[in-house]
Amino acid sequence: RKHSKLSKLSLPGIDINVGLKITQDNEALYLRLLRKFKDGEEDFGYKFNQAYASKDLKTMERLAHTLKGVAANMGAKNVQDEAQKLEFLCQEGDLTEINEQYRLTLTALTSVLTGLQQLNKIG
Repeated sequence: RKHSKLSKLSLPGIDINVGLKITQDNEALYLRLLRKFKDGEEDFGYKFNQAYASKDLKTMERLAHTLKGVAANMGAKNVQDEAQKLEFLCQEGDLTEINEQYRLTLTALTSVLTGLQQLNKIG
């Protein structure tokens, strides 16, 4: 049965069709990428807060850029869009605007990461 594991999941904020297109319809590869995304981005908030506290704009920009790219590969369009706005604001350097956009980005990311907890159930 095609995509039998993915069909069992409800992944808010993720367009599975986009991810499957990027992985050329390879369900196993896409599931690995989803797990890698979950494991790699769970601590985005912590890392970004550390950089924000020390006003490290370059690190904040890099973190936002990385999140934008991996979100695009997963089909997490809202996270991608929010991270793109965050990346732009980091280039601009207004810490108040960065903080506001960071909160929007983290909200979108948290929703996706919560859904990805289901990956633990499918082995």
